[in-house]
Amino acid sequence: MWQNIEVLEMIGLNVKAIICDQGPVNVRLYNNLKVTKSEPYFIINGKKVHCLYDYCHLIKSVRNNLLKHDLKTIDGIASFKVIRKLYAIDSVSHHFKICPKLTSSHIYPNNFEKMSVSRATQVLSNSVAAGIDMAFRQGLLGTDAYILKCAKATKMLVKRMNDLFDELDCKVLNSKNPFKCPIWRNTSAKFDRLKDHLQFISHIQV
Repeated sequence: MWQNIEVLEMIGLNVKAIICDQGPVNVRLYNNLKVTKSEPYFIINGKKVHCLYDYCHLIKSVRNNLLKHDLKTIDGIASFKVIRKLYAIDSVSHHFKICPKLTSSHIYPNNFEKMSVSRATQVLSNSVAAGIDMAFRQGLLGTDAYILKCAKATKMLVKRMNDLFDELDCKVLNSKNPFKCPIWRNTSAKFDRLKDHLQFISHIQV
């Protein structure tokens, strides 16, 4: 990697960052480079190169943690049990689906299905957040006190992850969705939203 960066610099490219998934080899590389949360970079030839994990894998990590654990957030306890209940309601309904994109692969994914970014984002999506909200308001979530208690916080977590994914998923210079616009100099609104997301994430506990 060091040699590649030096070669890129020699031909005139300015390397600002490296991005990878959370595979054990990549995690070990970051550890060897002494990359930390407070100093997420290393120095090469007197210049900082920042080290990032790509957001697609991070969004899957959030979904995977929610599959395995209930998560304590600033809004309360978020639980995948709420999303499973939503899918169970849809499974017995022949006329109306609250979240038509959800399938058993989204709710009970095997190890291969867990690798799909699209499945993770379809679970952590606006439509699922809206579905939870509607089902709760209409009294469709049943009488399980724990599911009812977790409904709002789960909806808020799902909605926030949808919005954060949009903030990071910038493919064009201009978009009708302000979340999907890139960071420009002096774009204070986007910076403020990202700081708010960081604040939220820093308080999540298993």
